[in-house]
Amino acid sequence: MVADVIFGIDQSTSIFSQKNFSLELDFIVKVVKQFDVGLEETRVGAVVFSDEAKTVLDLKDGVSKSDVVQRIQNITWGRGNTFMDKAFLQMIEGFSAEKGGRPGQVPQIAVLVTDGVATDPYQAVVEAGKLKSEGVEIFTIGTPYFYHCLFLKFDPG
Repeated sequence: MVADVIFGIDQSTSIFSQKNFSLELDFIVKVVKQFDVGLEETRVGAVVFSDEAKTVLDLKDGVSKSDVVQRIQNITWGRGNTFMDKAFLQMIEGFSAEKGGRPGQVPQIAVLVTDGVATDPYQAVVEAGKLKSEGVEIFTIGTPYFYHCLFLKFDPG
């Protein structure tokens, strides 16, 4: 598969512990290891979110599987609320050509990994709609504590 994939990584307080956060990161790493990562293959980006959202890996930098895995494994648990809307907003920018995205050339996929309900659900829907209007496919993966979202059971290997 050739695509641009950005992971939205929930680092809010409701994750409850560093252990749970590490499990979240381990899942993402297992998924990434299934991709053929490269400049002309799948590019991987990452955004962390809680009270704010921050890009920790641009698509232009996510072109080496080993570098992507290392960058994801080095993300530290934050704390705060679950502002998914800020993650979606950050992802819109992340899929741009300036950040290494290939809009209109390859599928663009946002994967939001979260355990909780959005702090501002209305704004989350608004920002997700903007992302979708840019042609981005959005997948949400709920961790075990998450009960208001579509659960996707996925074992990448």
